[in-house]
Amino acid sequence: MRILVTASVLGLAIAVTACTRSEEQETRAETNEAVQDIRANANEAGDRFEASAENVGQDVKEGAQKVGSEIKQVTDDPDVKAAAGEVKEAFNGLGSAVKDAGRETKEGAREAGAEARDATN
Repeated sequence: MRILVTASVLGLAIAVTACTRSEEQETRAETNEAVQDIRANANEAGDRFEASAENVGQDVKEGAQKVGSEIKQVTDDPDVKAAAGEVKEAFNGLGSAVKDAGRETKEGAREAGAEARDATN
């Protein structure tokens, strides 16, 4: 954008030196009009961008609130709470079963070792 304005000003300066006064005034008026159009377009684009950014931010905020509300509904659901309790109980039972199996394996290995020693003696 700055390059365009700089080029326009330089072009104007070159054109002004080779023109008559009436042409110079006409060129300046056209240049000023072009600069005002550029400013107006830039301001309009900035306003549109700002409005779009606000809309996106609001959409994200609303989406996050909706998701949070849905998650809360799910976690507050009695069926979900009951299922969570059942899963917890199942894991506790699984942990106990693994512990018991480990103990039995250890005892079995000791017994097998003792029998092997007895057989060799």
